[in-house]
Amino acid sequence: MNLTDLLKGKKVNYMTDAKVMVELEIKTAKEESHSRDLAPATRENDWWPPSEDWTTIEVEFTNGFKKSYRSLGAIDIVKEENVVQNTNLIPPPPPIPPSRYLREGQEPPKPPKH
Repeated sequence: MNLTDLLKGKKVNYMTDAKVMVELEIKTAKEESHSRDLAPATRENDWWPPSEDWTTIEVEFTNGFKKSYRSLGAIDIVKEENVVQNTNLIPPPPPIPPSRYLREGQEPPKPPKH
């Protein structure tokens, strides 16, 4: 498994040319290596010229848009909230009405004094 395989399905924030932030989902991501000679190959450099090497991450989103990133840190991945930890999403159960636990004519218990 490649590191880029972990990006599939992740949501990314992307700033459009119109300065609008949109959320896109990654369909595919692949790493590509690039190289460029900085000088011609000659006998003086043993036919091994100095070069510049870099890697890019080519990302295709589910809407067909493609973007090239210079590093993983440049990809603004949306952080997912863990639903299990966020208990504010589940409302508390409704209170039980007194008629359910009291006998006829019985008073409800008084709260403790602090």
